[in-house]
Amino acid sequence: GDFAGLYNAITVVQEDPCFSDLSCVWAFYNGSTYNYGCGGFPAQTAVPYENLRAQYIATEVWSPQIPYTGSGAVARIVFDVYRDMPLHTLIFYVWHVRTIGVVAPGCPSGWDDYNFVYYGGQKDWIRTGNDVGQWMSSAASHVQLAVGISDMCEFWVGIYGDCLCHSHAPLIDNVEFYRVAADGPQWGASRDLDCFQDNFSEDGTTTGTARADMANDILPGTSAGITPGDSAHVTVGDPEAGIDDHIGPGSGPAVYFYCSIDGPNAGTPGADLVETSSITGRRMNVTGNTLSAAGRTWIEIQMDSAFTSGGSWSPDHYCIDLNDDLFLPGDTIWFFYGARNGNGIVTYGSAADGWSGTQDADETAATADEFTILPAEGWLNGGDVLYVDGMNFRGAQPYFDTAFELLGIEEKVDRYDIRAPSSGISNHLGARVKNVTQQLIGVYRKIIWNTGNLTTAFSDGIKPDKSPDTQLLFDFLEFGTASTQGVYLSGDDVGQIWQTFTDASATALKTRFINHNLVTGNAAPLVGIASYGVGSPPGLAPGGVFWKSPIILGPDTLIAFGGCSQINDFDVIAPVAPGLVEMDYHGNGAVQPAVVGQTTAVTAGFAKFILSGFSYHYIRDDRPASVPDRVIHLLRILRWFDNPLDDPTGGDTPSLAVNALDQNYPNPFNPTTTIKYQIKDAGHVSLKIYNVAGQLVRTLVDEQVKAGEIQDIQWRGVNDAGQPVSSGVYFYKLISTNFTQTKKMVLLK
Repeated sequence: GDFAGLYNAITVVQEDPCFSDLSCVWAFYNGSTYNYGCGGFPAQTAVPYENLRAQYIATEVWSPQIPYTGSGAVARIVFDVYRDMPLHTLIFYVWHVRTIGVVAPGCPSGWDDYNFVYYGGQKDWIRTGNDVGQWMSSAASHVQLAVGISDMCEFWVGIYGDCLCHSHAPLIDNVEFYRVAADGPQWGASRDLDCFQDNFSEDGTTTGTARADMANDILPGTSAGITPGDSAHVTVGDPEAGIDDHIGPGSGPAVYFYCSIDGPNAGTPGADLVETSSITGRRMNVTGNTLSAAGRTWIEIQMDSAFTSGGSWSPDHYCIDLNDDLFLPGDTIWFFYGARNGNGIVTYGSAADGWSGTQDADETAATADEFTILPAEGWLNGGDVLYVDGMNFRGAQPYFDTAFELLGIEEKVDRYDIRAPSSGISNHLGARVKNVTQQLIGVYRKIIWNTGNLTTAFSDGIKPDKSPDTQLLFDFLEFGTASTQGVYLSGDDVGQIWQTFTDASATALKTRFINHNLVTGNAAPLVGIASYGVGSPPGLAPGGVFWKSPIILGPDTLIAFGGCSQINDFDVIAPVAPGLVEMDYHGNGAVQPAVVGQTTAVTAGFAKFILSGFSYHYIRDDRPASVPDRVIHLLRILRWFDNPLDDPTGGDTPSLAVNALDQNYPNPFNPTTTIKYQIKDAGHVSLKIYNVAGQLVRTLVDEQVKAGEIQDIQWRGVNDAGQPVSSGVYFYKLISTNFTQTKKMVLLK
């Protein structure tokens, strides 16, 4: 390639604190006159914007022809890559493979790959592996590999990025290829974004039917609309034995979709599952067979060969179209795929099991994929929390699941999965909710949204991802009907993402509900090590989210784990009034804001927002305890959102309950107001209202009350005789064991 060269790695900047490559590496700036001055390294040569012929760089390094020896259909290309390639630069690394000698001795095939380009904004080394067995053939004498770089600015500028500030990345090293003695169809090129996506009823209600659509938006990035693909799609092939026919020549491919349903449509006959309007002349057929695996009975549906928009057959590509007028809120559709080769060997795979290609159906069925029609089981069980997983299949969900379990609410939380969250395919919550009022506000009081270490799992509705998430969250908070609506948004780069948003809804959400500024998108300079101590600011008054009475537990602390071998770049977020710092980073003598909170008065009561500059799933314990710090952290947030949760179980976990009497809301009021309180120790409680003369007007509470539960009491402006009282100032007084407090309120008629 014109700009490819082999460089001694000690001459190349590598900011990964976990690893430094000291061997020679491939880089793609040979002969470039451009440098990385915008990244703080003016002496470091960088990938050129375009070459002297005004063409955008696309260059590769090809391996020698490698003898294709051994046996087995599993093959992988593996290599190390240093990224430092934020999406906005539109510089990507690529790879390809091809065989030699299949058609004729010495003749190469065309290059094959997943038709992906790859980026990563983190300054880190990762080892990436890709299955390529579906393109290999036992007739091949040799295999050839390619790694390289592609500048997509010519096609995607203004859609996915601005092309500015090129670094010297990618750097590539240790390219390997290996073949494994395993047989059967191979699934390596199948993509998560082509699978079915969680969805909501199409008519905007909580009772209507929902479409079964893929995650991927099939409209181009230049289009303002969002149209998900109607069918799910997989790629599977066997270059040695081929894919078998279903039951004989002309009967279609032996590629199958297996599904099992929980919810209203459990037990639905297989014939009703397939979209009948789409199968004329096609072969998406319910075979009549079932498969027993992992304790479930799975309906077998034959998939159809996929065709291009021009009508030509697409080799090794297969699709399934489910009924778009069947599934209801509460339905969870579990699924995985299977294929049989010409030798009768069947393998199974799914996105959830990493497209393993195992011959053991129980193994894949035990980790089957799923899509859910929301609201779902959590809401039906009386819950009001929606968890949005913006790290789908990338490791955050287990941290939330165990926290929900320890808090005793695992069956009361609904989950919305964002498939392929780094791909920007317009499948976030904002893209699939049809009516915020009915499908969110009328169902959930809290949204827990985690973006992990990604920069694309939260959107303002502008290109590249067109999901209107910021508008959805604004409407959820502004027009909520509960006394408290809450949003907890966490992620390593969520503050940095917000700075790139240009839609008015992003500004409105920020200034109205969580006013803040980004100090830095990389917290590493605070400490120079991989982990950061995080704690409540000294002197934070009671009522703050993470405030703890020093008598009970002392300051709130945890560890935000920076990670190795992949480093995390946490955000430093500074609040703007009325936002408050709730937790700080501590390290190397530096203190910087880490978590920001804000309470905003709205028509129905209060909207509360927590914005965290580090992902929830990177929380680690700073002291031995039976209940992890992340559970205590989430408990405090949910209690601040007025969830009356009990303390998590654990022999050495002190009570987290406090004595507190909140200001009534609304105030002034007419004629009804709400008073909230909590007591640390169970016992007798009285809550009484007095006029300015000190006369008793109304007794609201006079009974035994449990410790820790948030009590929500209404006064409708009447006395103990049921008669309306006049306008004026009133006092409400709480008396409990070791706690007494009085506050003032105003009734205006």
